[in-house]
Amino acid sequence: MRKVTLGTQSLCLILAAALVVYPLDVVYGQPAPGSPPGTDVPVIRLAGPFLENTDIPDLAQSLAFDVQRSFDFVRDSIGTEIYQGVLRGALGTLWSRAGNAADKALLLAALLEQAQVPHRFVLGTLEDTRARQLVDAMFHPLPAEPQPELVATSDVEQAILERQQAFRQAVIQGADAQFTPLATALADTGITAQTEPTLDLLIAEAQAHVWLQYQDGDRWIDLDPTFPEAEIGQAFAVPETITTVLPPELYHQITIQVRTEQRTEGELSETFPLVFAAPTTDLVGAEILFSHQSNASDLLAPLFGQLFTPVLAVGNQQINGDPIDLTNPEEALFSSTGSETTGEWLEFIYTYPDGHTETTVREIFDRIGVARRASGEAATAELAALPELDDSPLPLIGLYSVLVAPGDVNAQVLEERLLAVANTVVEPSNASEDEATAGKLFVRFLHLLNLSTLLAAANLAQEQPVARELRTYQASARINVVSADIQVAEGTKRIALQLDLRRLGYRTVGPEGGAGLAQLWRGVMEAALERVLLEQLFNAPVNSASGTLTLAQAQGTPLQVVTASNVAQLGLSETAAARIHQALSAGLVVLTPGGAFSPTAWWEVDPASGTAIAVAESGLHQAGEYVIVLQITLVLSNFVSTMACANGAKAACTFACIGAIVALVTLGAGALLELGTVAGVLGGAGVGLGLPGCVL
Repeated sequence: MRKVTLGTQSLCLILAAALVVYPLDVVYGQPAPGSPPGTDVPVIRLAGPFLENTDIPDLAQSLAFDVQRSFDFVRDSIGTEIYQGVLRGALGTLWSRAGNAADKALLLAALLEQAQVPHRFVLGTLEDTRARQLVDAMFHPLPAEPQPELVATSDVEQAILERQQAFRQAVIQGADAQFTPLATALADTGITAQTEPTLDLLIAEAQAHVWLQYQDGDRWIDLDPTFPEAEIGQAFAVPETITTVLPPELYHQITIQVRTEQRTEGELSETFPLVFAAPTTDLVGAEILFSHQSNASDLLAPLFGQLFTPVLAVGNQQINGDPIDLTNPEEALFSSTGSETTGEWLEFIYTYPDGHTETTVREIFDRIGVARRASGEAATAELAALPELDDSPLPLIGLYSVLVAPGDVNAQVLEERLLAVANTVVEPSNASEDEATAGKLFVRFLHLLNLSTLLAAANLAQEQPVARELRTYQASARINVVSADIQVAEGTKRIALQLDLRRLGYRTVGPEGGAGLAQLWRGVMEAALERVLLEQLFNAPVNSASGTLTLAQAQGTPLQVVTASNVAQLGLSETAAARIHQALSAGLVVLTPGGAFSPTAWWEVDPASGTAIAVAESGLHQAGEYVIVLQITLVLSNFVSTMACANGAKAACTFACIGAIVALVTLGAGALLELGTVAGVLGGAGVGLGLPGCVL
């Protein structure tokens, strides 16, 4: 009989119980176009947004369901940003307060739908001069919404404001300190400025024009809110296509898939046990959670081996993939394949409207290792054993909270969203539900961490010193992953929290195309943000690529440009060298302090766009921290306070600090679980009232 200790139960509790948030129907669909060859698994296709949100209905009501007022709102209150196709949809465009012609048309269409006004979409091509007018409009943005000045009225609020300012200064100073040596090292290689996107590219994207027509009796009347001088009935291009819905090929799409590898008698093969595809417009505001479900409780498990089913929860839908068999064929009583699973990866495939794709990969486990693969030994290398906790592989216990953000969300919208998530009401009716409550709250905690990273990045980006008179915006979707898994080190079981920016998605442009080094600064700032954010949360240094690079710089270790010819002379580990070879093969510029400095971290820079990402030897674009499980209650208590203070949300910050002792231990204002109850759920030990980082 498998032995499960009390300590293991309490440690796994938060991660395992979190899955009860999504005990919903499994949804299946037909394979999507462009699925990997041989894919014979459910591929999910979705019909609409997951988030139950009333922003658009409320807006339509405030506009009295009037065509003229709806048209005026989109024309006068939604700014212009140029990018391909449909990225944000109606809700994302409203939240971003900006969009291209297609996304503005979708927002106006959503308002007309609320007013029950018949309408249709029109596609055409703008002349060069009109398209250039839209490009120029990006550099004359709409006036920013007035924000009330934060004025402290008490010592508590003053401490909050000081903490917020200290956070901002720490991120900006950290970014500035790393930006200069990185820019200098790049200049030494001949890379001195971002060259993409060019003005010609921006004009070409703007020429692909979309607008609406609405029906008034027997007439169809043009509605094109894209130009500031536009009036109802005015069109700026010749109609080429008229349709009731925009073609699916216009949409940006994300495919989230699980890839596994098996080895049978020295032959490697791949399978895709879970594939999910959706347009980015359907993922606005959605909670996305990836995890595994084990068959450990199945009475037949000893006969058929260890099976772990990958599970993807998206909003209120749960998608179960095909089980992954981790049984050693030599030990299985019944082996159907005779193969061993050698690795698992979570992949994000981004497809643009023009058809080109970009893939980023998050490793779940790899029993061969990137170094052995690079040396061509994958077929014969000895397979590493997966670390276990009571017979369960540790890599498959983790939770991965994914955030897809197609646009820079308006700060007020994000603050409201943060408060809405933080105020989630959880009312366990008896003690038996406490475990589920803890799990649900931990999922909320991960989602809050993702949202707060997005908000802090948007706010801090306004302080780019090298981006004067430029525009930085999302021309494709950002993908954040916050993971939580159990690690065992020196006999101590701990939860590991990691921030991992898998995809930036930003574009920085000037009036004539290109934008110098502004995009480079943005990437450096994002890396510093992840590090400082977790340092503020835990009141201690954290493990991060940015921290390693900062420490190397402080110790006088200069950045070196890595090439295929000199990588072997830098004293790097086999793993680091293999990952850097992959980056170089992808056309990226790599700069590192070199093997003389450990642990290893490096910058990967796209020489055309200027996008920079800090990478750790693990392959994560990450900052992470290990937390003894009993600290989680303190972290939960401190979390909303830290994030709200970092983002300048005084209301949320005050709410967090005042309610921290009881309410925010559970992140639920409506569920005032006592500390003793929560402590029992998390391990049966008492928890003190010291709340690091929250000023009381």
